[in-house]
Amino acid sequence: MKLIIHAGTHKTATTTFQYFCGNNNSVLLEGGLLYPSIRNCSEQVGDLIYNQLSLRPDEDIFNHSILAWLLQGEKIDLVELFLKENFNKAKEKKCNYLLLSGEDFENVLVDFSIARKIISIAKNIGFNDIDWIFVKRNAYSYMESIYAELSGQGFSLNFLSLYETIRDQGFFTISNKFYNWIFIFDLYKRFALFKENISESSSLLLFKDFIKDFPGKNILSAYLNPKELSTLQIQSIDIKKRRVRPSPQEVEFNYICNHMNSFKIQETYDDHKLIFDTIINHRLRVISKYQEKIKLELTKRYDSPSS
Repeated sequence: MKLIIHAGTHKTATTTFQYFCGNNNSVLLEGGLLYPSIRNCSEQVGDLIYNQLSLRPDEDIFNHSILAWLLQGEKIDLVELFLKENFNKAKEKKCNYLLLSGEDFENVLVDFSIARKIISIAKNIGFNDIDWIFVKRNAYSYMESIYAELSGQGFSLNFLSLYETIRDQGFFTISNKFYNWIFIFDLYKRFALFKENISESSSLLLFKDFIKDFPGKNILSAYLNPKELSTLQIQSIDIKKRRVRPSPQEVEFNYICNHMNSFKIQETYDDHKLIFDTIINHRLRVISKYQEKIKLELTKRYDSPSS
């Protein structure tokens, strides 16, 4: 049996792909591919994982990033329980493939130890092969999207400082109580190093190819028959974008509130409208002033395989 790990990266329609797979699991099963949900594990496995991370069972139900969190926290036994249970479930259903999708596995492109841990666990359980799949987005749009996303997560960031870190390091890190994230921009370089250090099969897809027809079609087409792909194509007509980016004004409002440890609610804005508008407009003017320069620099550095 083959284990397929779709490791993001972040902001490349991963959540949409995960829900699409989870909601069409019966179609995937017909093609011999199991896409497991932690919520649908046995009570022993599911409850252990959710309790360990203090999560509700309705959170991230189709996202396997939780496994990356557990590996980083050295909770190897829980990852082993999850993979073993779903390996056996896949065998019972006569599946040839088990697919995991979690954008937080992006860390493996810098931290090879996480990749080696899950490979070792999978091989000991009985998986014959592991396929790693990564998706690359345009560097500037990736930075914009991550900047907007993190504004709603309680972090305090400055657009220019973020750019300087990405420019100088090729990635940036940020942490909360669950995980230490690594957002990677020099993806071509990191992917080449990954292939040198990890012997399992790995591939790098462009975002525009990943979302063509429907998110993940070029992944699933490598494992499914035309019949199942045709069914998924029809199902994709009703596909919904899972996350909508907040407006630039909302993003800056969020960051100001995060910095002041204030509630991000309309009442907070209304009570201090003049002050908020002044700061928000200043931050947006600074971003606008340097936007084209940043875009050109990130494109030159990170959007060509030879850069």
